[in-house]
Amino acid sequence: MKTAFNLRQTAFGFVAASMVAALGVASLPVSVYALGSSGTNGFCSGLSAKAEAANQKVTSLTDKVTQAWSQQDQKLTDSFAKVDASVKDGRKKADSQRQEDFDKLAAKAKTDAQKQAVTTYKTAIEAAVTTRRDSFDSIRQTYRQALRDTISDRRLKISAQQITYKAAVADAFATAEQSCQNSPKDAASVRVTLLASLKSAREAYQADRKSDNTVGAKQQELAKARNDAFKAATDTFLASTKAARDALRQSFGKEV
Repeated sequence: MKTAFNLRQTAFGFVAASMVAALGVASLPVSVYALGSSGTNGFCSGLSAKAEAANQKVTSLTDKVTQAWSQQDQKLTDSFAKVDASVKDGRKKADSQRQEDFDKLAAKAKTDAQKQAVTTYKTAIEAAVTTRRDSFDSIRQTYRQALRDTISDRRLKISAQQITYKAAVADAFATAEQSCQNSPKDAASVRVTLLASLKSAREAYQADRKSDNTVGAKQQELAKARNDAFKAATDTFLASTKAARDALRQSFGKEV
């Protein structure tokens, strides 16, 4: 069980690190909308090109985030598969060892009462093992689904924030272009207003991002709930196996 547990913890650490990396891509740099600072000549005439460049930059960053999420999903799936493979291997070895123990007990049984006690013991142990495994499998799947749901909810929020930000940027440029058409001689004023609008959009986006509950914190809660459930299932298992051993000793004595 130690190997499987360590792998679960590794998967936990991986998810937290991956989320930090993936969300980092979503940060939108100030330089995206650098409009120059060497006068205003040609500002209005070049505004349309700047707006298109800004839109393409935001779209490119959004695409990178989506790609990062896809890679994260694959790594998460791979990490879960690694845990499952380790659990399967550990159970196979445990089954083999448990059967050897049963065979040794059967060899020690001399009387009919002892043989019956071995049969009863074997049935009780197998039932306890099955119950614990079923519990562990259910707990593990519950944790994984809750984690995926948490990540999905987080991504929906980020996507909505990106859409809002992109719309705010587009509106800022559209307003600037309209102002240029209405008052082409006020290019300097239009530029100042545009920069202020872009800064406001960026700050609003960053504020929304910072206000989000982090996936890492939620994941810690899920991991604790999972581990507590694992412990409860293990305690039940140990109590069942102890009762089975105590009953066996009544027929065999302290030799088992």
